[in-house]
Amino acid sequence: MRIGFVALALWLCGAWLHAQDFSKMHGAGLTDKQGPGYHPPDKFREADFHFLRENGFNFVRLPIAYQFWTRDDDPALIDEVKVREIDEAVEWGRKYGLHVCLGFYSVPGYSIAEPNRQPSLWTDEKLQAGFVGYWRFFAERYKSVGPELLSFNLLNEPAYEVTEEQYAAVMRQAISAIREIDPRRPIVVDGLQVGRLPVMSLLGENVVQALHFYEPLNFTHAGANLIDGVQQRKGPGQWPIPRITRYLFGPESEQGENDTDDRLKQSMATASPARGYEPLPLLVYGPFDVGVKLRLRIDNVTARRENPLRVVMLADRKMVAEQAYRATSPDNGDLSVTQDIGVDFSGVIPAGTRVVTIRVVAGMGLVWSQLGVSPQDRPDERVIAPDEVQWPTQAAVLRYETDGTLTAHAYYDRQWIWEQTAAKWRSFVEQGGRVMVQEFGCYKETPHLAMLKYLQDCTAVWNGQGWGWAIWELRGPMGILDNQRQDMVVSGTAGEAEAGNTKEPGQAVENPGDSTVDQALLAVLKAAAQDQ
Repeated sequence: MRIGFVALALWLCGAWLHAQDFSKMHGAGLTDKQGPGYHPPDKFREADFHFLRENGFNFVRLPIAYQFWTRDDDPALIDEVKVREIDEAVEWGRKYGLHVCLGFYSVPGYSIAEPNRQPSLWTDEKLQAGFVGYWRFFAERYKSVGPELLSFNLLNEPAYEVTEEQYAAVMRQAISAIREIDPRRPIVVDGLQVGRLPVMSLLGENVVQALHFYEPLNFTHAGANLIDGVQQRKGPGQWPIPRITRYLFGPESEQGENDTDDRLKQSMATASPARGYEPLPLLVYGPFDVGVKLRLRIDNVTARRENPLRVVMLADRKMVAEQAYRATSPDNGDLSVTQDIGVDFSGVIPAGTRVVTIRVVAGMGLVWSQLGVSPQDRPDERVIAPDEVQWPTQAAVLRYETDGTLTAHAYYDRQWIWEQTAAKWRSFVEQGGRVMVQEFGCYKETPHLAMLKYLQDCTAVWNGQGWGWAIWELRGPMGILDNQRQDMVVSGTAGEAEAGNTKEPGQAVENPGDSTVDQALLAVLKAAAQDQ
């Protein structure tokens, strides 16, 4: 009889845990307590909970730094006054019908903002005991809150350096501690490598795993200061993004003696036993039914002082343009670099050409930002921009279409998002794993229209997988409220925005309260939440 009762209790526990359907949860994070001084005055706002509920969302994530529940003089001790502000947020979730996911953004010994803190949570048993103790405290404190109202997200984003063995061992300690106190509490564990990959060794723990997605990084974080004040370089302001490299390297790039040159030689060039080292060209396939002008915008060149960089353009095998560029910046040892020269390298391609080749035949290399095509029978120029997402491993290949446009052989697009998320988590899901995307979004410098298209593709992929999702922040430079954009789109959909319904730079749509609302972003996310 006792065995049957225990079995029934375990079955009921599992049923309660699975009853929380994260696949239907959509919302945003409130990052007010991400870290001391990050978002003054470091307090959650009831108006944000009301805003989410009023606009049809049902989920809110609270990533909280340990300084907001511990004493200033001793992080091992709980500060009751500080915790009451978290109590208030949990209560606001209940009041407005939002599922609250309470998570640790940082703890003593680890933060994604400082992944190499010493001593380290992953190796220090005292810090691990403190981490588990924190979760014991919150599990006991919120034991009376129903599982439909509250879940625990154990720790934000294990860094790339954290091994699965290290991570799973610490997470299991916290899972066990919570379950001892509150077996019904839903638990969320972030994926490996800052949430990009599933933790397969935790499949049997009956937890939801959180995926975080910000790829391509220099599209989603264009202009953002990521680590130690280093600004993320801006990628192309479009979506989908052509998967073509912005680098063209010459034969002298293999002669460099520093690590950068070695990397360029190994990853950006092909090796031909018959011809030796051969840098990757830019190829444009036809056929060209009419004569066209091709214009390559060169941003900067790299060449040795004694040998200028030389670029050629070939129509089939016939030379149609050639230009040399000499490095003129101050001497930097053996290497001189001219940056931001901003010149156009152009050639006229005869009708009937099958393939155009643009190649650096002398010097070290160049960076380009546009390739424009102007057919002789059309007055306008069509332009394609390369991506800046990764080092090239193959030639940049484009195709000239009969309508006078250029297309890439591959794109960062909805299919690519599926490959980076659904495909990589497929085995985990097939083995019974549950997934929710708990972070994604774009920084305010990502062009607005491109961002809207990107987020439509992201949510469409994840809706198709039956995954719930939440953007990183409701309020702030990646959020719906107060994102400080200068290119705010007024219209409710990306399609309407593309038709030209935009505000002048610097203008915005004001919320009846004290916040600026990105109405187009709100509309895209509301529509996606309703589509699932």
